[in-house]
Amino acid sequence: MGNRQLYPKKFKTPILISLWAIIIFLGYITFMSVYGEIQFNQLKEKRYKIAIENLKDIRDAQLAHKTVTGVFQNNWDSLVNFIENEKFTITQRRDSTIIDEVLTRRYGVDTTKDIVIIDTLGYVAVKDSLFGADPRYKTMMNVPVGKQGEQFKLQTGVVNQNNINIPVFEASVEKDILLFGQDQNLIKKEKEVVSVEGVNGPTLKVGSLEEVNTNGTGQKTIQKINKNLEKGVSLSIQVSLNGLSFLILENNSIRDLINYSFEKTHTPKQVLDQLIHFFNTNEGLKESFSKTTVIHDNEMMTLVPAAVFEEEHLSDYLKYNTKIFKTDFITYDVIKNEDLMVVYIPFVNINNYIFERFGSFEYKHSTTIALDHILQIQKNNNNESMYVHVGMNYFDLVVTQQNELKLYNRFEYQTKEDFIYYILFTAEQLGLNPEQFECTFMGNIKKNDPFFDMAYKYIRNISLLSSNKMRFSIDDTTNNFTLLNSF
Repeated sequence: MGNRQLYPKKFKTPILISLWAIIIFLGYITFMSVYGEIQFNQLKEKRYKIAIENLKDIRDAQLAHKTVTGVFQNNWDSLVNFIENEKFTITQRRDSTIIDEVLTRRYGVDTTKDIVIIDTLGYVAVKDSLFGADPRYKTMMNVPVGKQGEQFKLQTGVVNQNNINIPVFEASVEKDILLFGQDQNLIKKEKEVVSVEGVNGPTLKVGSLEEVNTNGTGQKTIQKINKNLEKGVSLSIQVSLNGLSFLILENNSIRDLINYSFEKTHTPKQVLDQLIHFFNTNEGLKESFSKTTVIHDNEMMTLVPAAVFEEEHLSDYLKYNTKIFKTDFITYDVIKNEDLMVVYIPFVNINNYIFERFGSFEYKHSTTIALDHILQIQKNNNNESMYVHVGMNYFDLVVTQQNELKLYNRFEYQTKEDFIYYILFTAEQLGLNPEQFECTFMGNIKKNDPFFDMAYKYIRNISLLSSNKMRFSIDDTTNNFTLLNSF
């Protein structure tokens, strides 16, 4: 039997066209299902990113509210009013050791006691600290994308830990609102996400009512902060009117060292402008750190023996060698084991900025660090010794004798003749013989430079401080002596 034709020829072409149409349609449906999900994910990420910026502002506002009042706020109008009208009190807590006068009189020997010093650095408006001139805090409660007219849900409560009620807050928005107008099946799928990288669950939020947690979902910056805290990444900043230096330490190893010298002496305001510029433009400084230390390097300081030190007379100690004003904030450091106080005026505008950026931090005068380290080096050395720490246009001169500090002073110099004159004049006044005493240099000086050569002409026993006597060292030099010994 021959082949039997199932369809007349006249129907063959329409059938083929219909089949091709079905294939194209099915291909289009398949493509759109894949492409549609790609588009959905792109839009989702964009909307999440915008919403998270609002959540960050809400978190910062809530943390500021708790810092000032001790609790979180669950009313948007009250939170906005707080931002507009309240101020931070900027304080610094420091551990210190002073003479216990009662016990000293009782036993006839110097007896010390540990105290906690809380310095009030000043005040700063919450609005200026968090938002500057930007009024976005007035609309931070409005969900910026998705369904119009919606607000973030704001809740507060307490979590009991070790029988202590700890305030908590949560600001959240449903994904349905953020993804309004998109495919419901894709929204349903997104609300069921459970992954490491994704935003889990049906909401986008910051804070928690179930645990003490001010982190937010999807905030990679928070993850980076936590990693740095775990790694122990510390920052030390040395500030002077002639330059800035930054030392980043990670796991007890130097990760970065940055030095910047100004072309001319700056005002404190100009120094702050330069500091802000560095933080805004240097990627390594945009991180958060487990510990931040500020070193104030200026001549507005003096040493006071602990035996005659009284905290209420700080201005009296400075007024004879430093021009001070009634509004100046004066503080002090303790040089342990030497019964000495370093009384000084810090750069308050720098402290305020660091507090705003990092929160709690530690600050010291450069003299405190230099003296503390030099005296540790000199411990158990009874020889007459002079240490000269050379800066850009000044040097600190320390003289020890019989394992005790005999003199400290700071001298400004312009020429190598100035440099050697002050050293020899000090030696003459103290009765030190240039043929006998040991003179050790450190800082911005090296062998065979004009200043070292000039000292070599007049002093027999001179040397550079060995790098192994530094807490940290780069290139076997003592450059950045204070900064590298600040941890």
